[in-house]
Parts: sequence; C-alpha cells; structure tokens
Amino acid sequence: MSVTLISGVPGVGASTVAAEAVSNLDDYRLFNFGDVMLEAAAVLGIAESRDELSELSSNEQGALQRYAAGYVRDEASEGPVVVTTSFAVRTADGYVPGLPDPVLHEISPDRLVVVEAEPETVAERRKDGDYRDYPEPTESGIRFHQRMNRTAAFVYSSRSSATVHHVPNEEGVESAVQNLVSVLEG
Repeated sequence: MSVTLISGVPGVGASTVAAEAVSNLDDYRLFNFGDVMLEAAAVLGIAESRDELSELSSNEQGALQRYAAGYVRDEASEGPVVVTTSFAVRTADGYVPGLPDPVLHEISPDRLVVVEAEPETVAERRKDGDYRDYPEPTESGIRFHQRMNRTAAFVYSSRSSATVHHVPNEEGVESAVQNLVSVLEG
C-alpha cells in the first residue's frame, strides 16, 4: 500500500504537477481529497459545491473527511495512489489542520509532498487563473500559508512516520513534474 499526499497553496500548481506526474507513471492513480468529500456530500444531499462544503458543521466535515480517508485507504490497497489535499486550511477563525489525527492515521501516508513557488509567482498565477477569492490575497498571506503547510507536513510526518519532500514549482511545471516523479519512484 503506497499513499503520497501532495499539498500547496491555491495557485501554486500542486494539482497540475500531480496530474502530470501521475500521467507519466503506469501504476499510480490520482485523487483529490476534497472531490471525494464533495461526492459523498452530494450523495447525502448536504452540499453540491466546495463553497457549500466549507459551510458545513465541523461534525459534518469530520464525517466527510473520515469517509474520504477510508476511500483513499481502500483505493491504496489496490495500488499506489497520489492524493492532492490541503495540509493547512484557512477558515474564518484561522488555520486548522487539513488532516486531523483520525484522518491522517486512516490514510497512513508514506510520503508528504509540499509544492511551493515564490509568493509573488503564486499571486501572479492567481491573477491569470480562474481562482475564487482566497483569504490570503497578499504575498505575505501566501508566504504565511506556505509556512503553515510546511509546519503541518512536519507535524503529519511526526505522527505518521511519512517522509516529507519539497517540490519547487517556480521554473515551470516540467521541472516540478520531474522532481515529483523522482520522489514517487524513489
């Protein structure tokens, strides 16, 4: 069973890098943790969009996270998976862990990957991309969110024995994809 969790702030390109890397590897499958949660929420009739997910109670969100963790675990029993997710989530009340302990332990990752770029680069990508309004629109907010992701990755590593890897996505997606493929093959 092999599970690699990948995270980056919105606009850094973590999902793009993960998708490209997985397309270069035969055995790996890619999932987005939030998409799995949203599919379950839609079946339950409690949310139909990411924005609606964020409005759910903490109990409802926790139940959806645990469902998604079980789904990832089951998929990983059939072959290696890469999961894009949020290590640190900004809420109206501040940052919270994207993977609370019960969820992290259910997933039992082997590797944690933090994709980063300079805050100025992320801010530019957000201007050019089709992004929602994010709570950290400034470069200092982006820098802080990236620090929170690093911190969360290290905490998750200490609780799961997963290794932590850094994949810069500053020079272009091709270089970042090569770096991620090396991590996945290593």
